[in-house]
Amino acid sequence: MKTLLIANPKGGVGKSLVSILAVEWFLAHGFRVGVEDADQNQNTLDWMAFCKQKGREIDREPTPELMIIDTAGLSGALRPFMAKADLILTPFKGLTPDIARLIRRWWFSDLTEEDKAKLYFVPNMMRVTQPTKDQVIAHETLQKLLQKEGREGHLLPGLALREAIYGRVFNGSSTNFFQQNPSLNPSLRHAQEEAHALFSEVQHLLDLTK
Repeated sequence: MKTLLIANPKGGVGKSLVSILAVEWFLAHGFRVGVEDADQNQNTLDWMAFCKQKGREIDREPTPELMIIDTAGLSGALRPFMAKADLILTPFKGLTPDIARLIRRWWFSDLTEEDKAKLYFVPNMMRVTQPTKDQVIAHETLQKLLQKEGREGHLLPGLALREAIYGRVFNGSSTNFFQQNPSLNPSLRHAQEEAHALFSEVQHLLDLTK
């Protein structure tokens, strides 16, 4: 079994959204997926309950090939989860203060070299049309840090801020996100394309194939 951890000590960066999309991606590709929601807000568990209400049960797989863990925004509480993770995804909003905090307090204070080797950053909630100046600066700052540390490939494709799409995701659906028909909704098509770019790379990093 592989373990995918979604973690960032800061709240409100989209950990639950990335967790839900990860579950949807791997289910859509035929994997047995386990889900653990370690966040007190229980957004991922609520999503599973909403899906069940709409006729689709996200099984609690007893023998998963992949365990996906949605965590809380507390750095101390992350340590046991990080130790057993094969891959760590860190969603972040493209804001300079958020990046500064990640770099100063987490990258250089809390993370071991082993943690850094399996941690990958996911830009989230980016503006759809044109990134703000702050987003550009934050993105470049993180890129420079990763280049300096010899980890250029640890910045993954990101997700745009698509409230009309991702707001509905949390309400659950009778069909898998990646199997919904985007023909009449360009925003859904773009959201699926962005998520496809991200999670195909995640699947490759986890070395999971069907």
